[in-house]
Amino acid sequence: MKTNFFEQSIGIFEGGGVKGAAFGGAYKACTEAKINFIGNIGTSAGSIVAALISAGFKSDELLEAMKKPFSDFLKKPDTSKISHKLKYKISQSLGANLDKIGSINYALGMYSSEEIEVWIDEILKSHLYKNTSAPAGPITFSQLPKSLVILATNISTGSFKCWSTKSTPDASVAFAVRCSCSIPFFFQPVQENKTLYVDGGIIANLPLFLIRELALENQNPILCFRLIENNIEKKDPKTGIDLIKLLIPSLLNGTTEIQLNMQKYRQVIDIPTGNISSINFNIANTEIQQLVANGEQAVKEFILNEQKLVAKFGDDSVDLKSFREGLLEQTASLINSSTSTVTIFGGDLSWLKETFIALLDASLRGITINIICENNASQKYIDSINAAKSIGAHVVKLKDNALLKGTCIDIDSSTATMIAIEEQPFSHGRLYSLPNDSGFIRLIRDTFNIKWSSSTPEGHGQKPKLLPISEETVINTLKTKIPMYRECHIYSELVEVDKLIPLNKYLERLKLNRVKQLEKLLSKSNLSNSAYIESCPWVILPPIIEKLNNGELVIIDGTHRVYNARQNDLKHLKAIVIENNKVEIPSKTNSWEKVVIKFEKKSREERYIDYDESLFRPIEAAFNNINI
Repeated sequence: MKTNFFEQSIGIFEGGGVKGAAFGGAYKACTEAKINFIGNIGTSAGSIVAALISAGFKSDELLEAMKKPFSDFLKKPDTSKISHKLKYKISQSLGANLDKIGSINYALGMYSSEEIEVWIDEILKSHLYKNTSAPAGPITFSQLPKSLVILATNISTGSFKCWSTKSTPDASVAFAVRCSCSIPFFFQPVQENKTLYVDGGIIANLPLFLIRELALENQNPILCFRLIENNIEKKDPKTGIDLIKLLIPSLLNGTTEIQLNMQKYRQVIDIPTGNISSINFNIANTEIQQLVANGEQAVKEFILNEQKLVAKFGDDSVDLKSFREGLLEQTASLINSSTSTVTIFGGDLSWLKETFIALLDASLRGITINIICENNASQKYIDSINAAKSIGAHVVKLKDNALLKGTCIDIDSSTATMIAIEEQPFSHGRLYSLPNDSGFIRLIRDTFNIKWSSSTPEGHGQKPKLLPISEETVINTLKTKIPMYRECHIYSELVEVDKLIPLNKYLERLKLNRVKQLEKLLSKSNLSNSAYIESCPWVILPPIIEKLNNGELVIIDGTHRVYNARQNDLKHLKAIVIENNKVEIPSKTNSWEKVVIKFEKKSREERYIDYDESLFRPIEAAFNNINI
């Protein structure tokens, strides 16, 4: 099962010592659900997983890396800086418990955490530089492909220490992880000059307050991963060591609930960890496998119920009502929930193209679509009128401009619901529904009936039919309408999805939702990748790919469809391929790892890297109003 709400999320992983193995299973399930973490924050054991995900580890690679025995990290404490060396040596000869007490009292910890730093840097280098020599020095935050934040506690000042891609790009990732993982008393504090660092969980085991440190452009959904132990009564401590074993989990978990209450837009995935101790570094392999399985199951259950959880929580991660694309997304969602009618006060119809697929789907489901709109002479308006009529909508053009704009579904029913667009004090939407807003809905119904009865609607009102476009038509149109393609070799081919390279820096969430719905409609109509509707000025094209001289396959048009194919694990995709184009592509290429899903539409200059307008391929314009 795939996510509908968390395709691009921020991952926050709390500490929990060896119980952090559960995050391996959680990440595996997230990968299967197509959750992509574009930024990660970690504390203690969570910092290890956050670092590996930010380095681009796949779920199987992360699970493989975490097979390293935890006992390998238990290195004898560093005694080179101990002031009471004689007392320390005497304590080491007095038996197991006194040995540990001596380590804590004189070495400030039972073990050194140095092996964690060595291991993290080794696996980061082997992953990031698989086919080349790694540069000298440790891996730094700036070398990671995704933004990362790690928290530790500065016990020298009594405050927190934050390392991040934004603030400390040249700092060692492995050193930061080591500091964050240095559980007090169990591991020695990590010294840097005159500063001592210990586990970040002392300050915040789930550090939501560091979200801004990721420096991401979007207010992305936040997924918090917690490790929950069984709520059983602990045995009373009989020794100082027993007391420390009970104290450590309390220190690490004390601030989690406070942090959760401070952050509004987050979802929590609780992973049960049984009775396993955070500091049981000799944990059995069977227990590790159980933790991994628990992590995987917790995410699967979350995805299964994500819609209810998001609705129960009260709101999505961004107030979509404050900008155009958000209003259109909500409008499309409203249309998709209609059961009898869709009634639209459409203004100048400048929005219709973005909601066209939702309206097409509604018409194919037998929904009656009625549109009242302004009278306009522009070509875009005429195209929108023809598109609406082509899918069976009835259209009335008013002589005067209507002030009211919005979409109402099932207007004559007891469940009528409307999104009304209000322009003051800024463009935003307001949701009205029965029975709470009966007065307004009745006013809308009466207004519509008066205007509708005094006009003659246009449109045939019949169900539309999706028809195939021949490959010849697509190829000939590209050659005749786009000058730079006239001498090119153009053909249709089944291409490998993983080999297709994007130009876009950003994708639009509204368009991705539209693509998902479109693919379902094409499948129902037994069409693969292209289609048209009779009398509609707009067509549905396959992805357009250019094959460069170096053999790279670059997506010129249809990036959202390719992204959707990747999300659905499609191996191949039918596309139009263009070879021997002597004109350079309009921007630098990007990588899928760096593509960000945005809520609002960006200009071309913002969407692409080093964009050159003179090299733009006007694919969409070339196919408007073509004769098929």
